[in-house]
Amino acid sequence: DLQRCHADLQRCQDELAQSNAEFATFKLQVEHNFVIGLEDQTKKLEESTALLKASEVHASLMHKALEQEQERSSAQIADMHEELNSLHQSRMSATAKSNNHDGDFAWQQLSEGISVKLDMKMHDVDNSVEFVQAVKLDLCSALGLSATRIQMHGLRAGSVIVDLAVQEGMNQSDRTSGEIIMELLRQIKNPSSELRCGNTTNKIVSIEIYGGDSLYQQNTQSLS
Repeated sequence: DLQRCHADLQRCQDELAQSNAEFATFKLQVEHNFVIGLEDQTKKLEESTALLKASEVHASLMHKALEQEQERSSAQIADMHEELNSLHQSRMSATAKSNNHDGDFAWQQLSEGISVKLDMKMHDVDNSVEFVQAVKLDLCSALGLSATRIQMHGLRAGSVIVDLAVQEGMNQSDRTSGEIIMELLRQIKNPSSELRCGNTTNKIVSIEIYGGDSLYQQNTQSLS
């Protein structure tokens, strides 16, 4: 019986040793797989980080290129405004006369166009269409005109210049364009006039009235 017990004990010890060996092998396998998986995850993380950095660099370059393009576009627009203003001034100078007295002009002939210069910069105008209409509203209100009597030609730089024309009325009782221009000049010369107190026309610094081969210029600053 004692020998049998010793044999059983030895068998149990052998099985325990085998189990310990198998457990050690399993542990090594698990640790190896964990290390391999961790290395793979680390590698993927490094690759993702590198891609993110490359994307950030690309986005930065694109942003810089966009800013440069915007600067070029702004410069081109400014050049176009300046060229337009230069062409307008050349035309005005070519047709100008050296006489600046009200009585020496046939105002009925000066209905081809009016240029109103405002003490503003183009970047102050958020919406050019709405701004031109606001100027028209101030003019119509101050001069007592319907909207059909004033035709707006547009907006240009230098500082901000609004080009327009006074149209002849449809009825015989309507004031002539010459009479309207005379009233416009009267209000231009009066700092407290409705025109000079308008929401937009309060910024008027000068006005040019031209038509045919005649030109009349009035600077509000010289009237202060």
